[in-house]
Parts: sequence; structure tokens; C-alpha cells
Amino acid sequence: MQEVIMLFFIYGFLGWIIDTGFRSFKENKFSQGSFLNLPFCSSYGFGGLSILAVEPFVNQQGIIWQFLSLAIVLSLLEFTLGFLSSKFWQKRFWDYSKNRFNLKGHTDLEHAIYWGGLGIIFLNIFQPWLLKILF
Repeated sequence: MQEVIMLFFIYGFLGWIIDTGFRSFKENKFSQGSFLNLPFCSSYGFGGLSILAVEPFVNQQGIIWQFLSLAIVLSLLEFTLGFLSSKFWQKRFWDYSKNRFNLKGHTDLEHAIYWGGLGIIFLNIFQPWLLKILF
């Protein structure tokens, strides 16, 4: 259980770095990718753990199956987290409602493609490397 908690925080920190870096680059100024005033984004922590949860089902499959599975799983997570944040905090931390093929503005096809690609990198490159250096 301690390993899972540690991985959650590692994923949340690294996700914050990627998200904040991308936002800052896109907006040409520092733009934090978290609603917390910490270098941590819980949605990336949950995303990493979600990938680990489905790993036994997708790891033995081809790259296309992995991509599609991870795109679906991570998009469902993004939708759920977006829906819950708007429901309970009355705040949208992201809004894709102007993008084509969006689902109530909480997720869209473009980001599903990103999640599938990042999921492939995470599952096949990053996670094995991280586990090797940690454990």
C-alpha cells in the first residue's frame, strides 16, 4: 500500500510538471496546472494508478489495443474528474466545450488521442524505468 501511495504522489508531481510546462509554453507565461498551491496534480496521480490497474489487461496486447484501451480509460477518468469538480466545487479546471467531439466539455477526442499516446509512453517506457530505480 505504501508503494501505491508513493507512486500516486510521484505521478501527481510529474503530471504537474508536464501540465504546467505545457500550459506555460502555450500561454507564454507561467500557468500552474493544478488547483492546489502545490507542485502536485491529483488527476495525474489517479491517471497513473488507473494505467497500473488496467496494465494486466492491456500489456499482453498489441500497441493499437493498448492505445485504444488507454485512451478510453484515461478519457473516462478525465470526464469523471471534470464532472465531479464542476458538481462539487462548481468549478471547471478545464473546458473543452469549444472543441469538436467533446463530451459535455469535460473530455474530447483530441485529448483522448493525447491520453492514448501518453499512456503508451507511460506503460511501456516510463513505468518500467521508474519501478527499476525505485524497487
